Amino acid sequence: MRKIAIIGIGPRGLYALEQFLNACSKEQKLKTFQLLLFNYSQYPGAGEVWNPEQPHTNWMNISERALRNLPGRTACELDNLKIPAFPSYREWSAKKATNATPEAMDTFPPRAKMGNYLHQRFQSIIDILVTNKTAVFNKAKIQTLVNENNGFLISDVEKKIYSADEVLLTIGHQPIETSEQLQNWMAHTVQTKKALLFKKAYPVSKITDTEEIHNNSIIGLRGFGLATIDVIRALTIGKGGQFKLINERTREVEFITTDMVPRKLVPFSLDGLPLAAKPISSKVDEKFEPTASEIKSFGKEISKALSAETKTTDITFLTVAIARIASRVYEDILKEHGNAKTNREEIGDSIKSWLHNPKFEHSLIFSKTKSVSETISAFIAMATGTRVPSLDYCVGQVWRHCQPTLYKVFSHAQLKDEVIADIIALDERIKRYSYGPPVESMQQLLALQKVGILDLDFINDPYIKLVASGWELQSNNTVISCNVMVNCVLDGPKLLKVKANLVKNLLQDDLIKPLHTALGIDTRTDGRVRSEENKTIPIAVLGRLSKGSVIGVDAILECFGPRTRDWAKAAVERMYA
Repeated sequence: MRKIAIIGIGPRGLYALEQFLNACSKEQKLKTFQLLLFNYSQYPGAGEVWNPEQPHTNWMNISERALRNLPGRTACELDNLKIPAFPSYREWSAKKATNATPEAMDTFPPRAKMGNYLHQRFQSIIDILVTNKTAVFNKAKIQTLVNENNGFLISDVEKKIYSADEVLLTIGHQPIETSEQLQNWMAHTVQTKKALLFKKAYPVSKITDTEEIHNNSIIGLRGFGLATIDVIRALTIGKGGQFKLINERTREVEFITTDMVPRKLVPFSLDGLPLAAKPISSKVDEKFEPTASEIKSFGKEISKALSAETKTTDITFLTVAIARIASRVYEDILKEHGNAKTNREEIGDSIKSWLHNPKFEHSLIFSKTKSVSETISAFIAMATGTRVPSLDYCVGQVWRHCQPTLYKVFSHAQLKDEVIADIIALDERIKRYSYGPPVESMQQLLALQKVGILDLDFINDPYIKLVASGWELQSNNTVISCNVMVNCVLDGPKLLKVKANLVKNLLQDDLIKPLHTALGIDTRTDGRVRSEENKTIPIAVLGRLSKGSVIGVDAILECFGPRTRDWAKAAVERMYA
Protein backbone atom coordinates (compact mmCIF):
# COMPACT_ATOMS: atom_id res chain seq x y z
CA MET A 1 0.00 0.00 0.00
CA ARG A 2 1.43 3.35 -1.04
CA LYS A 3 1.44 6.04 1.64
CA ILE A 4 1.41 9.72 0.70
CA ALA A 5 1.86 12.37 3.38
CA ILE A 6 0.53 15.91 3.11
CA ILE A 7 2.10 18.13 5.74
CA GLY A 8 0.11 21.31 6.29
CA ILE A 9 -3.63 21.29 5.66
CA GLY A 10 -4.36 24.92 4.93
CA PRO A 11 -6.09 25.96 1.69
CA ARG A 12 -3.33 24.48 -0.51
CA GLY A 13 -3.14 21.24 1.41
CA LEU A 14 -6.92 20.94 1.27
CA TYR A 15 -7.00 21.46 -2.49
CA ALA A 16 -4.09 19.06 -2.98
CA LEU A 17 -6.04 16.41 -1.08
CA GLU A 18 -9.14 17.00 -3.19
CA GLN A 19 -7.27 17.00 -6.47
CA PHE A 20 -5.38 13.82 -5.60
CA LEU A 21 -8.68 12.02 -4.94
CA ASN A 22 -10.16 13.45 -8.12
CA ALA A 23 -7.17 12.26 -10.18
CA CYS A 24 -7.44 8.78 -8.61
CA SER A 25 -11.13 8.58 -9.51
CA LYS A 26 -10.25 8.83 -13.20
CA GLU A 27 -8.20 5.62 -13.08
CA GLN A 28 -10.08 2.50 -14.17
CA LYS A 29 -8.51 0.24 -11.56
CA LEU A 30 -7.94 1.79 -8.17
CA LYS A 31 -4.67 1.03 -6.41
CA THR A 32 -4.53 0.80 -2.65
CA PHE A 33 -3.15 3.91 -0.98
CA GLN A 34 -3.39 5.82 2.26
CA LEU A 35 -3.10 9.54 2.84
CA LEU A 36 -1.34 10.73 5.99
CA LEU A 37 -2.56 14.24 6.78
CA PHE A 38 -0.66 16.40 9.25
CA ASN A 39 -1.89 19.69 10.65
CA TYR A 40 -1.39 21.25 14.07
CA SER A 41 -3.63 24.33 13.80
CA GLN A 42 -7.08 24.28 15.34
CA TYR A 43 -8.92 24.60 12.04
CA PRO A 44 -7.63 22.28 9.29
CA GLY A 45 -8.49 23.53 5.83
CA ALA A 46 -8.16 27.13 7.01
CA GLY A 47 -4.79 27.16 8.74
CA GLU A 48 -3.51 30.07 10.80
CA VAL A 49 -3.94 32.80 8.17
CA TRP A 50 -7.63 32.05 7.67
CA ASN A 51 -8.48 31.15 11.28
CA PRO A 52 -12.30 31.41 11.54
CA GLU A 53 -12.03 32.85 15.06
CA GLN A 54 -9.90 35.85 14.13
CA PRO A 55 -11.51 39.29 14.64
CA HIS A 56 -13.69 40.65 11.87
CA THR A 57 -11.40 43.66 11.75
CA ASN A 58 -9.04 41.50 9.66
CA TRP A 59 -10.23 42.04 6.09
CA MET A 60 -9.37 40.27 2.88
CA ASN A 61 -7.91 42.49 0.15
CA ILE A 62 -9.68 40.53 -2.58
CA SER A 63 -13.31 41.33 -3.31
CA GLU A 64 -16.33 39.05 -3.34
CA ARG A 65 -16.48 39.78 -7.07
CA ALA A 66 -12.96 38.42 -7.62
CA LEU A 67 -13.66 35.40 -5.41
CA ARG A 68 -16.13 34.12 -7.99
CA ASN A 69 -13.09 32.37 -9.46
CA LEU A 70 -12.55 30.18 -6.37
CA PRO A 71 -13.84 26.78 -7.53
CA GLY A 72 -15.91 24.28 -5.61
CA ARG A 73 -15.25 20.55 -5.36
CA THR A 74 -16.82 18.21 -7.87
CA ALA A 75 -18.15 14.89 -6.65
CA CYS A 76 -16.10 11.81 -7.49
CA GLU A 77 -16.07 8.12 -6.68
CA LEU A 78 -13.24 5.73 -5.82
CA ASP A 79 -14.61 2.18 -5.92
CA ASN A 80 -17.31 2.36 -3.23
CA LEU A 81 -16.00 5.57 -1.70
CA LYS A 82 -18.13 8.55 -2.69
CA ILE A 83 -16.55 11.98 -2.30
CA PRO A 84 -19.32 14.60 -2.10
CA ALA A 85 -19.31 17.85 -4.02
CA PHE A 86 -18.80 21.13 -2.17
CA PRO A 87 -19.96 24.53 -3.45
CA SER A 88 -17.70 27.23 -4.77
CA TYR A 89 -17.03 30.11 -2.39
CA ARG A 90 -19.51 32.30 -4.30
CA GLU A 91 -22.27 29.70 -4.03
CA TRP A 92 -21.52 28.99 -0.38
CA SER A 93 -21.52 32.67 0.61
CA ALA A 94 -24.85 33.33 -1.17
CA LYS A 95 -23.30 36.26 -3.01
CA LYS A 96 -24.83 35.48 -6.38
CA ALA A 97 -26.70 38.75 -6.51
CA THR A 98 -23.82 40.89 -5.27
CA ASN A 99 -22.42 43.34 -7.82
CA ALA A 100 -25.25 42.54 -10.21
CA THR A 101 -24.63 45.91 -11.84
CA PRO A 102 -21.23 47.37 -12.78
CA GLU A 103 -21.92 50.39 -10.57
CA ALA A 104 -22.35 48.27 -7.44
CA MET A 105 -19.49 48.75 -5.00
CA ASP A 106 -17.21 45.83 -4.34
CA THR A 107 -17.38 44.25 -0.92
CA PHE A 108 -14.42 42.72 0.89
CA PRO A 109 -15.18 39.91 3.36
CA PRO A 110 -13.42 39.41 6.69
CA ARG A 111 -10.78 36.70 6.60
CA ALA A 112 -12.73 34.76 9.22
CA LYS A 113 -15.51 34.23 6.68
CA MET A 114 -13.10 32.62 4.23
CA GLY A 115 -11.75 30.56 7.12
CA ASN A 116 -15.20 29.23 7.87
CA TYR A 117 -15.66 28.25 4.24
CA LEU A 118 -12.32 26.43 4.08
CA HIS A 119 -12.80 24.61 7.39
CA GLN A 120 -16.31 23.50 6.47
CA ARG A 121 -15.00 22.27 3.13
CA PHE A 122 -12.38 20.15 4.90
CA GLN A 123 -14.87 18.84 7.47
CA SER A 124 -17.20 17.74 4.67
CA ILE A 125 -14.64 15.20 3.46
CA ILE A 126 -12.37 14.14 6.32
CA ASP A 127 -14.79 11.87 8.25
CA ILE A 128 -15.59 9.96 5.06
CA LEU A 129 -11.89 9.41 4.32
CA VAL A 130 -10.98 8.40 7.88
CA THR A 131 -13.93 6.01 8.24
CA ASN A 132 -12.98 4.36 4.96
CA LYS A 133 -9.32 4.26 6.11
CA THR A 134 -8.31 6.14 2.97
CA ALA A 135 -6.79 8.83 5.18
CA VAL A 136 -5.38 9.22 8.66
CA PHE A 137 -5.55 12.68 10.19
CA ASN A 138 -2.82 13.59 12.67
CA LYS A 139 -2.93 16.78 14.73
CA ALA A 140 0.82 17.05 14.95
CA LYS A 141 3.66 19.45 14.22
CA ILE A 142 6.29 17.78 12.08
CA GLN A 143 9.90 18.37 13.02
CA THR A 144 12.04 16.18 10.75
CA LEU A 145 11.94 14.22 7.51
CA VAL A 146 14.55 11.52 6.94
CA ASN A 147 14.96 10.13 3.44
CA GLU A 148 15.27 6.35 3.79
CA ASN A 149 14.69 3.43 1.41
CA ASN A 150 13.18 5.63 -1.32
CA GLY A 151 10.69 7.06 1.16
CA PHE A 152 10.58 9.13 4.33
CA LEU A 153 10.52 8.66 8.06
CA ILE A 154 8.51 11.53 9.53
CA SER A 155 8.84 12.60 13.16
CA ASP A 156 6.77 15.15 15.06
CA VAL A 157 7.70 17.30 18.05
CA GLU A 158 6.46 14.54 20.37
CA LYS A 159 9.00 12.14 18.76
CA LYS A 160 6.29 10.01 17.19
CA ILE A 161 7.45 8.35 13.95
CA TYR A 162 5.44 7.86 10.74
CA SER A 163 6.51 6.48 7.36
CA ALA A 164 5.51 7.55 3.85
CA ASP A 165 6.54 6.77 0.29
CA GLU A 166 6.05 10.37 -0.81
CA VAL A 167 5.67 13.71 0.97
CA LEU A 168 4.00 16.98 0.00
CA LEU A 169 4.86 20.10 2.00
CA THR A 170 2.21 22.84 2.02
CA ILE A 171 3.22 24.59 5.23
CA GLY A 172 2.64 28.22 4.25
CA HIS A 173 4.19 31.12 6.18
CA GLN A 174 7.33 30.20 8.10
CA PRO A 175 9.24 32.43 10.54
CA ILE A 176 12.65 33.65 9.41
CA GLU A 177 15.68 34.80 11.35
CA THR A 178 14.99 37.85 13.49
CA SER A 179 16.42 41.05 12.03
CA GLU A 180 19.17 42.90 13.89
CA GLN A 181 16.77 45.77 14.62
CA LEU A 182 14.20 43.47 16.22
CA GLN A 183 16.90 41.67 18.19
CA ASN A 184 18.02 45.01 19.63
CA TRP A 185 14.45 45.92 20.46
CA MET A 186 13.86 42.57 22.18
CA ALA A 187 16.96 43.07 24.31
CA HIS A 188 15.82 46.61 25.13
CA THR A 189 12.39 45.49 26.38
CA VAL A 190 14.09 43.03 28.71
CA GLN A 191 16.16 45.83 30.22
CA THR A 192 13.30 48.29 30.64
CA LYS A 193 9.98 47.36 32.17
CA LYS A 194 8.15 50.29 30.57
CA ALA A 195 8.35 49.18 26.92
CA LEU A 196 6.12 46.57 25.30
CA LEU A 197 7.07 44.87 22.01
CA PHE A 198 4.91 42.63 19.83
CA LYS A 199 7.21 40.75 17.48
CA LYS A 200 4.42 39.99 15.01
CA ALA A 201 1.07 41.46 14.08
CA TYR A 202 -0.96 38.24 14.17
CA PRO A 203 -2.96 37.15 15.95
CA VAL A 204 -4.11 40.73 16.60
CA SER A 205 -6.04 39.53 19.65
CA LYS A 206 -2.73 39.23 21.52
CA ILE A 207 -2.29 42.97 20.98
CA THR A 208 -5.83 44.09 21.74
CA ASP A 209 -6.31 41.83 24.76
CA THR A 210 -3.34 43.09 26.75
CA GLU A 211 -4.18 45.37 29.66
CA GLU A 212 -0.98 47.33 29.10
CA ILE A 213 -2.54 49.07 26.09
CA HIS A 214 -4.94 51.84 27.16
CA ASN A 215 -6.21 55.25 26.13
CA ASN A 216 -2.89 56.92 26.93
CA SER A 217 -0.76 54.49 24.91
CA ILE A 218 1.32 55.73 22.01
CA ILE A 219 1.90 52.77 19.71
CA GLY A 220 4.55 52.54 17.03
CA LEU A 221 3.71 50.38 14.01
CA ARG A 222 6.70 49.02 12.10
CA GLY A 223 5.55 48.73 8.48
CA PHE A 224 2.77 50.35 6.46
CA GLY A 225 1.15 47.47 4.59
CA LEU A 226 -2.01 45.39 4.86
CA ALA A 227 -1.06 43.93 8.25
CA THR A 228 -0.67 47.46 9.65
CA ILE A 229 -4.20 48.32 8.53
CA ASP A 230 -5.53 45.20 10.30
CA VAL A 231 -3.73 46.20 13.50
CA ILE A 232 -5.03 49.78 13.25
CA ARG A 233 -8.60 48.53 12.86
CA ALA A 234 -8.15 46.13 15.78
CA LEU A 235 -6.93 48.98 18.01
CA THR A 236 -9.82 51.25 17.02
CA ILE A 237 -12.94 49.25 16.04
CA GLY A 238 -11.73 46.44 18.30
CA LYS A 239 -11.61 48.90 21.19
CA GLY A 240 -15.20 50.03 20.69
CA GLY A 241 -14.60 52.82 18.19
CA GLN A 242 -16.89 53.31 15.19
CA PHE A 243 -16.49 54.54 11.64
CA LYS A 244 -19.58 56.42 10.49
CA LEU A 245 -20.21 56.58 6.73
CA ILE A 246 -20.68 60.18 5.55
CA ASN A 247 -20.31 59.79 1.76
CA GLU A 248 -21.79 56.75 0.05
CA ARG A 249 -20.05 57.33 -3.26
CA THR A 250 -16.51 57.74 -1.95
CA ARG A 251 -16.94 55.68 1.26
CA GLU A 252 -15.66 58.63 3.29
CA VAL A 253 -16.07 58.03 7.02
CA GLU A 254 -15.61 59.82 10.31
CA PHE A 255 -14.32 58.16 13.47
CA ILE A 256 -16.15 58.13 16.79
CA THR A 257 -13.70 57.16 19.51
CA THR A 258 -14.05 55.67 22.98
CA ASP A 259 -11.99 55.83 26.16
CA MET A 260 -10.45 52.46 25.25
CA VAL A 261 -8.83 53.58 21.99
CA PRO A 262 -5.07 54.33 22.24
CA ARG A 263 -4.03 57.99 22.18
CA LYS A 264 -1.86 57.68 19.08
CA LEU A 265 -0.90 55.17 16.42
CA VAL A 266 2.40 55.94 14.68
CA PRO A 267 3.18 53.88 11.55
CA PHE A 268 6.49 54.04 9.71
CA SER A 269 8.27 52.20 6.91
CA LEU A 270 11.48 52.36 4.90
CA ASP A 271 9.93 54.30 2.01
CA GLY A 272 6.88 55.84 3.68
CA LEU A 273 4.68 55.11 0.68
CA PRO A 274 1.02 54.22 1.29
CA LEU A 275 -0.88 51.49 -0.50
CA ALA A 276 -3.17 52.45 -3.37
CA ALA A 277 -6.85 51.63 -2.94
CA LYS A 278 -8.37 49.17 -5.41
CA PRO A 279 -11.02 50.40 -7.89
CA ILE A 280 -14.30 50.66 -6.01
CA SER A 281 -16.47 48.80 -8.52
CA SER A 282 -16.33 46.74 -11.69
CA LYS A 283 -17.40 49.84 -13.63
CA VAL A 284 -14.29 51.72 -12.51
CA ASP A 285 -12.11 48.63 -12.79
CA GLU A 286 -13.10 47.80 -16.36
CA LYS A 287 -11.30 50.94 -17.57
CA PHE A 288 -8.01 49.26 -16.60
CA GLU A 289 -8.85 45.83 -17.96
CA PRO A 290 -6.90 44.60 -21.01
CA THR A 291 -8.84 43.01 -23.83
CA ALA A 292 -8.91 39.23 -24.17
CA SER A 293 -6.70 39.48 -27.26
CA GLU A 294 -4.19 41.67 -25.38
CA ILE A 295 -3.95 39.13 -22.56
CA LYS A 296 -3.49 36.33 -25.09
CA SER A 297 -0.79 38.26 -26.95
CA PHE A 298 0.90 39.14 -23.64
CA GLY A 299 1.15 35.46 -22.75
CA LYS A 300 2.51 34.54 -26.17
CA GLU A 301 5.06 37.36 -26.11
CA ILE A 302 6.39 36.34 -22.71
CA SER A 303 6.43 32.65 -23.64
CA LYS A 304 8.34 33.43 -26.82
CA ALA A 305 10.98 35.36 -24.88
CA LEU A 306 11.33 32.47 -22.43
CA SER A 307 11.76 29.90 -25.17
CA ALA A 308 14.28 31.90 -27.19
CA GLU A 309 17.59 30.19 -27.89
CA THR A 310 19.44 33.15 -26.42
CA LYS A 311 18.06 33.43 -22.91
CA THR A 312 17.19 36.92 -21.75
CA THR A 313 19.56 38.47 -19.24
CA ASP A 314 17.20 41.12 -17.82
CA ILE A 315 13.50 41.93 -17.48
CA THR A 316 13.17 44.28 -20.45
CA PHE A 317 11.05 41.74 -22.33
CA LEU A 318 8.47 41.89 -19.51
CA THR A 319 8.38 45.67 -19.14
CA VAL A 320 7.98 46.07 -22.92
CA ALA A 321 5.05 43.64 -22.94
CA ILE A 322 3.33 45.39 -20.01
CA ALA A 323 3.97 48.85 -21.45
CA ARG A 324 2.35 47.85 -24.74
CA ILE A 325 -0.94 47.09 -22.97
CA ALA A 326 -0.82 49.79 -20.30
CA SER A 327 -0.01 52.58 -22.78
CA ARG A 328 -3.12 51.71 -24.83
CA VAL A 329 -5.26 51.56 -21.67
CA TYR A 330 -3.94 54.88 -20.40
CA GLU A 331 -4.32 56.61 -23.73
CA ASP A 332 -7.99 55.55 -23.79
CA ILE A 333 -8.48 56.86 -20.25
CA LEU A 334 -6.95 60.24 -21.12
CA LYS A 335 -9.13 60.54 -24.22
CA GLU A 336 -12.21 59.68 -22.18
CA HIS A 337 -11.36 62.60 -19.90
CA GLY A 338 -11.03 64.98 -22.83
CA ASN A 339 -7.27 64.87 -23.39
CA ALA A 340 -7.03 64.40 -27.15
CA LYS A 341 -3.33 65.26 -27.30
CA THR A 342 -1.91 61.91 -26.30
CA ASN A 343 1.19 60.15 -27.50
CA ARG A 344 1.06 56.40 -26.91
CA GLU A 345 4.74 55.93 -27.68
CA GLU A 346 5.74 58.55 -25.11
CA ILE A 347 3.40 56.99 -22.56
CA GLY A 348 4.94 53.57 -23.23
CA ASP A 349 8.46 54.91 -22.82
CA SER A 350 7.50 56.48 -19.48
CA ILE A 351 5.99 53.20 -18.30
CA LYS A 352 9.14 51.26 -19.17
CA SER A 353 11.34 53.85 -17.47
CA TRP A 354 9.21 53.78 -14.31
CA LEU A 355 9.12 49.98 -14.17
CA HIS A 356 12.91 49.85 -14.40
CA ASN A 357 13.51 52.77 -12.06
CA PRO A 358 11.12 53.54 -9.18
CA LYS A 359 12.72 56.98 -8.82
CA PHE A 360 11.75 57.96 -12.37
CA GLU A 361 9.66 61.13 -12.39
CA HIS A 362 7.15 62.34 -14.95
CA SER A 363 4.18 64.69 -14.94
CA LEU A 364 1.84 61.72 -15.45
CA ILE A 365 3.26 59.82 -12.46
CA PHE A 366 1.97 60.78 -9.03
CA SER A 367 4.69 62.69 -7.21
CA LYS A 368 6.37 61.10 -4.21
CA THR A 369 6.90 64.59 -2.78
CA LYS A 370 3.24 64.79 -1.81
CA SER A 371 2.28 64.12 1.79
CA VAL A 372 0.96 60.70 2.76
CA SER A 373 -2.57 62.00 3.32
CA GLU A 374 -2.53 63.77 -0.05
CA THR A 375 -1.35 60.58 -1.71
CA ILE A 376 -4.00 58.45 -0.03
CA SER A 377 -6.71 60.98 -0.96
CA ALA A 378 -5.55 61.12 -4.56
CA PHE A 379 -5.50 57.33 -4.94
CA ILE A 380 -8.99 57.15 -3.38
CA ALA A 381 -10.22 59.65 -5.96
CA MET A 382 -8.68 57.54 -8.73
CA ALA A 383 -10.22 54.39 -7.27
CA THR A 384 -13.68 55.96 -7.11
CA GLY A 385 -13.48 57.44 -10.62
CA THR A 386 -13.61 61.06 -9.45
CA ARG A 387 -10.09 61.90 -10.64
CA VAL A 388 -8.05 61.06 -13.71
CA PRO A 389 -5.76 58.21 -12.63
CA SER A 390 -2.03 58.80 -12.62
CA LEU A 391 0.08 56.67 -14.94
CA ASP A 392 1.56 54.63 -12.08
CA TYR A 393 -1.91 53.87 -10.68
CA CYS A 394 -3.04 52.74 -14.13
CA VAL A 395 -0.02 50.49 -14.64
CA GLY A 396 -0.59 48.91 -11.22
CA GLN A 397 -4.18 47.99 -12.08
CA VAL A 398 -3.25 46.70 -15.54
CA TRP A 399 -0.53 44.62 -13.86
CA ARG A 400 -3.17 43.12 -11.54
CA HIS A 401 -5.22 42.00 -14.53
CA CYS A 402 -2.10 40.53 -16.16
CA GLN A 403 -0.94 38.73 -13.01
CA PRO A 404 -2.73 35.39 -13.59
CA THR A 405 -1.10 35.09 -17.02
CA LEU A 406 2.23 36.33 -15.70
CA TYR A 407 2.20 33.80 -12.85
CA LYS A 408 1.24 30.97 -15.17
CA VAL A 409 3.93 31.69 -17.77
CA PHE A 410 6.75 32.38 -15.30
CA SER A 411 6.16 29.34 -13.12
CA HIS A 412 9.24 27.09 -13.50
CA ALA A 413 10.59 29.35 -16.24
CA GLN A 414 14.09 28.44 -17.38
CA LEU A 415 15.62 31.82 -16.67
CA LYS A 416 18.73 32.86 -14.82
CA ASP A 417 18.13 33.01 -11.08
CA GLU A 418 18.98 36.72 -11.05
CA VAL A 419 16.34 37.46 -13.69
CA ILE A 420 13.69 35.53 -11.74
CA ALA A 421 14.68 37.47 -8.62
CA ASP A 422 14.31 40.77 -10.51
CA ILE A 423 10.87 39.77 -11.82
CA ILE A 424 9.71 38.88 -8.31
CA ALA A 425 11.15 42.14 -6.93
CA LEU A 426 9.21 44.12 -9.55
CA ASP A 427 6.02 42.18 -8.83
CA GLU A 428 6.46 42.89 -5.10
CA ARG A 429 6.98 46.58 -5.79
CA ILE A 430 3.85 46.82 -7.97
CA LYS A 431 1.81 45.05 -5.27
CA ARG A 432 1.54 48.49 -3.68
CA TYR A 433 -1.09 49.01 -6.39
CA SER A 434 -2.14 45.51 -7.50
CA TYR A 435 -2.62 44.13 -3.97
CA GLY A 436 -4.02 47.36 -2.56
CA PRO A 437 -6.77 47.43 0.08
CA PRO A 438 -10.42 48.48 -0.33
CA VAL A 439 -11.23 52.18 -0.60
CA GLU A 440 -12.93 51.98 2.79
CA SER A 441 -9.70 50.89 4.49
CA MET A 442 -7.84 53.95 3.23
CA GLN A 443 -10.75 56.23 4.15
CA GLN A 444 -10.52 54.86 7.67
CA LEU A 445 -6.86 55.90 7.86
CA LEU A 446 -7.75 59.44 6.78
CA ALA A 447 -10.56 59.61 9.35
CA LEU A 448 -8.18 58.54 12.12
CA GLN A 449 -5.64 61.14 11.05
CA LYS A 450 -8.30 63.87 11.13
CA VAL A 451 -9.09 63.16 14.78
CA GLY A 452 -5.40 63.01 15.69
CA ILE A 453 -5.19 59.29 16.48
CA LEU A 454 -3.16 58.29 13.42
CA ASP A 455 0.10 60.23 13.29
CA LEU A 456 1.72 60.14 9.84
CA ASP A 457 4.51 62.61 10.62
CA PHE A 458 7.07 59.81 11.11
CA ILE A 459 6.04 57.58 8.22
CA ASN A 460 9.22 57.84 6.14
CA ASP A 461 12.06 55.91 7.78
CA PRO A 462 12.44 57.89 11.01
CA TYR A 463 15.52 57.77 13.18
CA ILE A 464 14.69 55.48 16.11
CA LYS A 465 16.35 55.85 19.48
CA LEU A 466 15.88 53.38 22.31
CA VAL A 467 14.92 55.23 25.51
CA ALA A 468 13.78 54.24 28.99
CA SER A 469 10.10 54.67 28.09
CA GLY A 470 10.40 52.64 24.88
CA TRP A 471 11.18 54.09 21.45
CA GLU A 472 11.81 57.68 20.44
CA LEU A 473 11.05 58.41 16.79
CA GLN A 474 12.63 61.46 15.16
CA SER A 475 11.73 62.98 11.80
CA ASN A 476 12.07 66.53 10.45
CA ASN A 477 12.95 67.96 13.86
CA THR A 478 9.85 66.36 15.39
CA VAL A 479 10.02 63.77 18.16
CA ILE A 480 7.53 61.32 19.61
CA SER A 481 7.96 58.58 22.22
CA CYS A 482 6.18 55.23 21.87
CA ASN A 483 5.73 52.93 24.85
CA VAL A 484 4.41 50.09 22.66
CA MET A 485 5.82 48.79 19.36
CA VAL A 486 4.16 46.34 16.96
CA ASN A 487 6.15 44.71 14.17
CA CYS A 488 3.73 44.62 11.22
CA VAL A 489 6.30 43.51 8.64
CA LEU A 490 5.54 39.97 7.45
CA ASP A 491 8.43 37.60 6.84
CA GLY A 492 9.34 36.91 3.23
CA PRO A 493 9.95 33.34 1.96
CA LYS A 494 13.75 33.46 2.10
CA LEU A 495 14.67 29.79 2.41
CA LEU A 496 18.14 30.32 3.84
CA LYS A 497 16.72 32.46 6.66
CA VAL A 498 13.80 30.21 7.67
CA LYS A 499 13.98 29.22 11.35
CA ALA A 500 11.54 26.27 11.31
CA ASN A 501 13.34 23.05 12.28
CA LEU A 502 11.66 21.05 9.53
CA VAL A 503 13.02 23.33 6.81
CA LYS A 504 16.45 23.71 8.43
CA ASN A 505 16.82 19.93 8.68
CA LEU A 506 15.90 19.46 5.02
CA LEU A 507 18.54 22.02 4.06
CA GLN A 508 21.19 20.42 6.25
CA ASP A 509 20.49 17.02 4.72
CA ASP A 510 20.75 18.50 1.18
CA LEU A 511 17.20 17.38 0.41
CA ILE A 512 16.22 20.88 -0.75
CA LYS A 513 18.10 23.84 -2.15
CA PRO A 514 17.22 27.49 -2.78
CA LEU A 515 16.62 28.78 -6.27
CA HIS A 516 18.34 32.03 -5.24
CA THR A 517 19.81 33.29 -1.97
CA ALA A 518 16.80 35.59 -1.51
CA LEU A 519 14.14 33.13 -2.71
CA GLY A 520 12.53 29.78 -1.94
CA ILE A 521 12.97 26.11 -2.84
CA ASP A 522 13.94 24.99 -6.32
CA THR A 523 11.15 22.73 -7.61
CA ARG A 524 10.09 20.97 -10.81
CA THR A 525 6.83 21.60 -12.65
CA ASP A 526 5.06 18.91 -10.60
CA GLY A 527 6.25 20.45 -7.34
CA ARG A 528 8.98 17.89 -6.60
CA VAL A 529 12.18 19.40 -5.29
CA ARG A 530 15.52 19.63 -7.04
CA SER A 531 18.14 18.55 -4.54
CA GLU A 532 21.76 19.69 -4.34
CA GLU A 533 22.89 16.60 -6.23
CA ASN A 534 19.84 16.78 -8.53
CA LYS A 535 18.66 13.38 -7.32
CA THR A 536 15.03 12.34 -7.61
CA ILE A 537 13.66 12.61 -4.09
CA PRO A 538 9.99 11.84 -3.31
CA ILE A 539 9.21 15.18 -1.73
CA ALA A 540 7.23 18.04 -3.27
CA VAL A 541 6.68 21.61 -2.10
CA LEU A 542 3.78 23.87 -3.02
CA GLY A 543 3.15 27.44 -1.97
CA ARG A 544 5.13 30.18 -0.32
CA LEU A 545 8.31 28.17 0.27
CA SER A 546 8.63 27.54 -3.48
CA LYS A 547 8.61 31.23 -4.38
CA GLY A 548 11.02 31.69 -7.26
CA SER A 549 10.22 28.39 -8.91
CA VAL A 550 6.64 29.68 -8.86
CA ILE A 551 5.92 33.41 -8.94
CA GLY A 552 2.40 33.68 -7.54
CA VAL A 553 2.20 32.13 -4.06
CA ASP A 554 0.43 34.62 -1.80
CA ALA A 555 -3.15 35.00 -3.06
CA ILE A 556 -5.92 32.64 -1.93
CA LEU A 557 -6.89 31.96 -5.56
CA GLU A 558 -3.37 30.68 -6.23
CA CYS A 559 -3.95 27.95 -3.61
CA PHE A 560 -6.69 26.58 -5.87
CA GLY A 561 -4.66 26.92 -9.04
CA PRO A 562 -2.91 24.79 -11.67
CA ARG A 563 0.29 24.15 -9.67
CA THR A 564 -1.67 22.09 -7.13
CA ARG A 565 -3.47 20.20 -9.87
CA ASP A 566 -0.13 19.48 -11.57
CA TRP A 567 1.20 17.90 -8.38
CA ALA A 568 -1.89 15.72 -7.90
CA LYS A 569 -1.88 14.49 -11.49
CA ALA A 570 1.83 13.62 -11.36
CA ALA A 571 1.54 11.94 -7.93
CA VAL A 572 -1.20 9.65 -9.20
CA GLU A 573 0.75 8.88 -12.37
CA ARG A 574 3.75 7.87 -10.25
CA MET A 575 1.52 5.64 -8.15
CA TYR A 576 0.32 3.84 -11.28
CA ALA A 577 3.70 3.73 -13.03
